[in-house]
Amino acid sequence: MDELHVMMVKQVKCNGDQGLTHGGGGHFTSADIDSDGRDEFLYPLGSNEIIALDNDAPDHILWRVSLSSTPDTPVIADIDNNNLAEIIACTSDGYLNVLKR
Repeated sequence: MDELHVMMVKQVKCNGDQGLTHGGGGHFTSADIDSDGRDEFLYPLGSNEIIALDNDAPDHILWRVSLSSTPDTPVIADIDNNNLAEIIACTSDGYLNVLKR
């Protein structure tokens, strides 16, 4: 399997007028982010990171990515209509982060 590379492709400052809240330290979410037919678990860590857990990965960690501040619960969606899911997370400093392979 190819290594999964995650990079931040867009960061937008939220000023609160959009109705977005971000307390940080959200809950896990699951989705098939590596197209193997099984869900992986994504969890925001208190150390400004999101971690992706996969049963087949070494130490069950598929990848981890550092963000500008504490992330809230990640949301999975194909926002650019390319049939690949992006990972979206608001961080406690008010930014909306979009992560993709």
